Amino acid sequence: MVFAQAGDEEIYGRLLEELGSYLEALFRRLRIHPELIEDAVQDTLLAVHRARATYDAERPFGPWLLALARHKAIDLERWHGRRWARELQQVDTELVSWVAGERVETKMDLESALAALSESAREALLMTKLWGLSTEEGADAVGIAPSAFKSRVHRAVLLARRLLQGRRSR
Repeated sequence: MVFAQAGDEEIYGRLLEELGSYLEALFRRLRIHPELIEDAVQDTLLAVHRARATYDAERPFGPWLLALARHKAIDLERWHGRRWARELQQVDTELVSWVAGERVETKMDLESALAALSESAREALLMTKLWGLSTEEGADAVGIAPSAFKSRVHRAVLLARRLLQGRRSR
């Protein structure tokens, strides 16, 4: 990106090509509807192009890119009438069964527990536990300190566990 900012068109072209493949895989992991992935990639590449002057070479490139991709994915999902809660219906309970400390009995229990979390808590939980981002990457993507992000994840896990345990005791 530093070379792209300096005007090296050849390197910038290669960067955009490599980002295209990376973003496609990222959006698949984020469970963006398959018909929307190409649009999400193109929108994100356009955002990278428009915002390339805002990239600070002293900071890691990955979190900067993830923040752009995250915002484009959310925008695209909203534009198509979907919200985070609806996307959670597609989440395989195997991927997040760690929340309950044991197997989640029904997918509906998991969806209900995750839907009860605030959007920021749910997002932090999904970013770290489902998408595999580090605390630092997640914090950079949402624009808060790593310690605050780590606390957000911890509180989300505790609340999700309580909600799921409460459902099992009924």
